Amino acid sequence: MGGAERAERKRKQQAFEAAAREREDVTPDRGRGRIATAAAAVLVLLAVVVGVGVWLQQRDDPGELPAAIPATTPAADYPVELQGETVVAGDPGAPVPVDVYEDFLCPGCAALENLYGDRLAQAAASGQAVVRYHPIAMLDEDSDPEGYSTLAAGAAICAAE
Repeated sequence: MGGAERAERKRKQQAFEAAAREREDVTPDRGRGRIATAAAAVLVLLAVVVGVGVWLQQRDDPGELPAAIPATTPAADYPVELQGETVVAGDPGAPVPVDVYEDFLCPGCAALENLYGDRLAQAAASGQAVVRYHPIAMLDEDSDPEGYSTLAAGAAICAAE
């Protein structure tokens, strides 16, 4: 092996080592930059989430609530009584019995009440009909939280008492 070959080999070795040093110098910085950018993005995202949460909590705050809501007794021109779990409106001896089965979450039941509620009240007041309201819970599984139909029916029974 002559001097020229050794010099060429040494030059290639030095070039290889210089390239390796450059890769080592560049790669860690680039990696640290990516990590720092990702960490900053995560912190900004976390700050936004916390900020939105605080804002929602303050926005939904009802403020000061009244100590008690005064109870009122609705005025009806006909007798109303509770028979078991049925609310009976009007004279039980009226010639026409009308049985209304309703779930307080049911849109169809609400439509029926909106269309015929006044007529039923007039019939009960005039003694033409006795209206028996049967609260039922058919939409328990469709409510959130589940069981709301049962709670609403129970509240109606309590209100009738």
